[in-house]
Amino acid sequence: MSALRLHTASAEDLDRLWPTLRSTHLFPSREDLVRFHASGPWRVLIGSTGRAALLARWRDHLGILAVRGLWCSEHEVGDAMRQLRDTAARQGFDTLLSPLLVEAAAAPYLSAGLSVRERIVAFRANARGIEGLESIAPRGITLRKGVPADIANILRLDARCFDDFWRYGPKELSEYMSVQRVVVAECSADLVGYTLCTVEEGCGTLGRLAVDSVHRRRGVGFALLVEALGWMVRIGAGAVSLCTQEANEASRALYASAGLKEQRERLLFLQCPTGLGGSSRVEEGQ
Repeated sequence: MSALRLHTASAEDLDRLWPTLRSTHLFPSREDLVRFHASGPWRVLIGSTGRAALLARWRDHLGILAVRGLWCSEHEVGDAMRQLRDTAARQGFDTLLSPLLVEAAAAPYLSAGLSVRERIVAFRANARGIEGLESIAPRGITLRKGVPADIANILRLDARCFDDFWRYGPKELSEYMSVQRVVVAECSADLVGYTLCTVEEGCGTLGRLAVDSVHRRRGVGFALLVEALGWMVRIGAGAVSLCTQEANEASRALYASAGLKEQRERLLFLQCPTGLGGSSRVEEGQ
């Protein structure tokens, strides 16, 4: 059986690739895909019919290249990951990160030399299961919509709440805020929490919930969560979902308290080194 071979997609290849990517919601429009490709064509790889891979830097401050999508058969995963690891090395990244996978689909990635980086728990609820939730922000806490001027304060909060793997940099946060709804929690004009959420085709996703450690266990997180869930349902989400780290027991308890159901099957991020040992050379435009 011939090995899978991926090559950099041309501008013409994007027409063939767009129907596959459209269903994943990775890009709001074909024009966004075209702009992404133009700023770094090596990040969009294509093979024989239906085979493709999409790459993007995981975080601005880390040398991790993430596989945002991989479309190939199970027996082709090993070939694909070896090629993507080589691509990551050529572009100056020291680590290659897999797509987010259900645990049952991890075997070919593990066989290709990747190891588990993070174990993730998914939560879901239909709109009917969370309708009627009520929460009043704790005394002294105000919730309001976030604005671009909040970015610097949100970044500082994010750095206090998350480790290097998860925290956002300015570019990622600005991109997310441009397409997702942001709500911040303030105490005496200090930003102490925030959420990011979005609704696409009737499905709501809570992409971020962060609360400063000094203000946890006071109801701030629950107030932010209920506000986000309520907004998603009001604008038409028939179901909502979110993910958190398996080891984050406090977050899991918070989401369960709002009626979200923990899914049994775990999700995984896998990773492998590229062999560069921490090289910092990374091409512009990623």
